[in-house]
Amino acid sequence: MARQDKPESNHWRYISYHVQIYLHDCRGGENVQYSTHRSRILRENWWKEFSHLRSWGTSKNLRAMYFRFDKKKSQRAKLVSGLNSMLNRDTNALPAFVLLRHTVYDDNGWNIYNQDKEYQRLGIFHGHPQWRISAFNKDHLEIPSYPDQIIVPRLVPDPALQGACKNRTRGRIPALVWLSPDSQAGIVRCSQPAVGLRGTTLRHDKELIRAISNTNQERPLIIIDARSKSAAVANMAVGGGYEDYGGDFKIIWMNIANIHVIRESLDALRKSIISRAIEDNSINGGKLGINQWLDHVQLILYGVATTVQFVAEQKKTVLVHCSDGWDRTPQLTGTSMLCLDPYYRTLEGFQVLIEKEWCSFGHKFSQRNGHELNATEGNSQERSPIFLQWMDVVYQLLRQFPVAFNSTTDS
Repeated sequence: MARQDKPESNHWRYISYHVQIYLHDCRGGENVQYSTHRSRILRENWWKEFSHLRSWGTSKNLRAMYFRFDKKKSQRAKLVSGLNSMLNRDTNALPAFVLLRHTVYDDNGWNIYNQDKEYQRLGIFHGHPQWRISAFNKDHLEIPSYPDQIIVPRLVPDPALQGACKNRTRGRIPALVWLSPDSQAGIVRCSQPAVGLRGTTLRHDKELIRAISNTNQERPLIIIDARSKSAAVANMAVGGGYEDYGGDFKIIWMNIANIHVIRESLDALRKSIISRAIEDNSINGGKLGINQWLDHVQLILYGVATTVQFVAEQKKTVLVHCSDGWDRTPQLTGTSMLCLDPYYRTLEGFQVLIEKEWCSFGHKFSQRNGHELNATEGNSQERSPIFLQWMDVVYQLLRQFPVAFNSTTDS
């Protein structure tokens, strides 16, 4: 705090000040600058000036932190006292600023993800007022690409879920994958509705969507469609489509490219890197391939930011899907959960996130990575670096918010 004394007048001593407080966020580890306007106050009562302030600070990694002081409480005095105690003191020796790792990790990766344990961690238990765990997909007979247990609205019975399977491509009905501990907002994932060119009436799907919307008092339900609207309309020719049958929901289009565009983008990126390594005069062409790849990454991050904003700030439930719901969908849901839930930013939690969002919900790893046996030219069209692209998305977050993760690329 910098201040400049002025001459005494009428036995009152005034000061002109500009407050700059640097806080160290124990959870995030970043320094936060807190600034107020320049003013004149009495020296004896300078701390009372804080009583009406509601200010904000921005950290070096662009996190915004807000501070509000209650007049009736001693928060101001405690804050100033704490700051004064930290002056000229080495904070590296304090427990809140030092990471002591005592975690012992299981060497057997197959034991990391436990579906029942994860659902319990999310707060989904027997008798939950809004959601329930359904075992109608036992032995994966109804939806082969889904886990054997999924979280669905409590008021929707299993026969209705079986009917809803016919209303979504690949039978991949909406299922809850994350629930906020502080509100009724959650993240739901699925595939596109099987509308088709004839505009098939999807009675069971409408009922399921309505039930999901009713689990949250904050309306409307937000549907994040990873595709562009033109792509969704084109999918109607092959039995797909989008939720154009009306209801208490709002559709937001993310315009994220499909697997074929991403495959071509990686090929262009690879050629750009090779050309830049061989010829110094081809730097412009190299930049073009790199920029195309990063444009696709940016679209995913924009979709994630949109999802997180609706869930965290507006307390609304968000339903995410693309076409089949196993490529762009886990990119959006997985990254959103990474931002919303600090557990997934630990080493163990990140493994759980991959097992849950990518493996158990049927991402086609062998086809997308070109590891199929007896691969043919036709199968090569299924190859696409979707998971690799998601790794780049996570890397961008890790670079921007390094202290928000349990580990870094150097550990």
